[in-house]
Amino acid sequence: MREVYVLGAGASKAHGAPLTDEILPWAFTKRTGVNQRRLTMVADFLEKVFRFRAGSTMRNWRACPGLTETMSVVDMAIDRGERLHRAYGKKQLRSVRENLEYLIFKTLDFGLSHRNRERTGIDSMWRLCQRLDPHDSTVISFNYDILIDVQLVHRADHIDAFDSGALGRRKHLPIDYGVEFRSAAPLPNDAFKLLKLHGSFNWFWDPVTGDLIYGGTKKAIGEIYAGGRAAQKGWEPILVTPTHLKDLRNYHLAQLWRKAEQELRQADKITFIGYSMPGDDMHIKYLFKRALRTRKGDPPKIVVVDWVDPVERRRLKRKKQKPEVQLAYERFFGAKDLKFHNIGFKVWADGYLR
Repeated sequence: MREVYVLGAGASKAHGAPLTDEILPWAFTKRTGVNQRRLTMVADFLEKVFRFRAGSTMRNWRACPGLTETMSVVDMAIDRGERLHRAYGKKQLRSVRENLEYLIFKTLDFGLSHRNRERTGIDSMWRLCQRLDPHDSTVISFNYDILIDVQLVHRADHIDAFDSGALGRRKHLPIDYGVEFRSAAPLPNDAFKLLKLHGSFNWFWDPVTGDLIYGGTKKAIGEIYAGGRAAQKGWEPILVTPTHLKDLRNYHLAQLWRKAEQELRQADKITFIGYSMPGDDMHIKYLFKRALRTRKGDPPKIVVVDWVDPVERRRLKRKKQKPEVQLAYERFFGAKDLKFHNIGFKVWADGYLR
């Protein structure tokens, strides 16, 4: 049986990372190690454009614009060459966008580090990796973090398979990312397939040559923000950030999305973990519709693993109603052959991946 596992933000949330709309509140209220100058620039932008004053407590953060909304407005202004405010022309808007990307990186880095007191173990991700078969399993991830990357390296027992300290140099990494890296060694026959459709914290893009550079099992793009060697070389992160104006024109990303479509088209079973199927994720929805409606044979079985608060679970059960995420999946895929688990990644992994 060919299986595809799709990881959304909830899969990393189970291990301590913030969800998308928690990133800005975390950046301002937790000790994530963000640069104060960058944080102040984002705070000024939120106040001038959205009339939201960032505070140091969570008290007023329900009024904060979401990260997707914020980045979408910035991207639209840049795309149109217009100002959002007299103080924000094209140059200033690009700076705001860069600083928002920086906050995404620093906040997720903090969330999955030992500095986060709410961080949990990685047992669930490890159990998933143990379940994977290099020949019949594919992981499609919308997450930038390298949580699953590290676990796959451990699973393959290739801890010393490459030098993560030497950017761009590696040996036989047991992960097939679906893209080609500069100076990449041939992949082994038993490489695990991991397609990260929104990019990754351990990938660089060289805008001069157009090449991708692999950064090892560390959050290598931090070198760019720290002014390290990667920044001096002019390398850039390759991240598809949360915005309604997603730019997927990069050759490597286009190649990656095409491979994901091929894997989905051949799948017998697709398991979604921590992905809420939001209504505005049209690029992703189109990917799934095209893959599953242009395939031959019966549709795949769909399994959804999501988290519903126990109090809400009991309320819905009393009223004989379904969670909104379940309804969204049923509207999109149909209720037939769809199994919904509302117990979250950790409990599901403990019960179904042993």
